[in-house]
Order: sequence, then structure tokens, then C-alpha cells
Amino acid sequence: MLKAIAGFIRPTQGAIRLKGQEVTRPGPDRMMVFQEFDQLMPWKTVRQNVAFPLRANGMSAGEADARAVGITMATMSLPCFWLD
Repeated sequence: MLKAIAGFIRPTQGAIRLKGQEVTRPGPDRMMVFQEFDQLMPWKTVRQNVAFPLRANGMSAGEADARAVGITMATMSLPCFWLD
């Protein structure tokens, strides 16, 4: 149910509405902390997945991208080519 409310999956019946608008995808007005490993957005790169919550909280694309690289490099010790 929480994944449907967040917009990551569609409900099997009915619709979910927020302020009169149907929820059809994730949005910056709803955030979710995943407890499962397989919840990355597969259509996004590593960099985009790490930057997503930063952008959702209003950070500029450039700053979110720079911080995503820094966070990933510091936390995972990944070489830069893994980020795209």
C-alpha cells in the first residue's frame, strides 16, 4: 500500500488521490524510506538514484549531482565510472 501511495506501483483497483490529483508516479510531495535492497529506481543511474532525495528536497541539479558523487565516493569507495 505504501508503495502505491508513494507512486511507485499502481493500485490493482481504484485510484489514489492526493489533493484531488491522482497519484501515478513518485513526486517530491511524498517521500519513502526503503527497507528493502531492491528498491532502487532501475531506470536511473547510480548517480541519479543517490541525487533523487536531494533534488526532491529542492536542491539544484548541479549541487545534487556534486553531492551524489561525493556521497557515493565517500560511502562506497566507487570509482567514478560506476556513477553513470
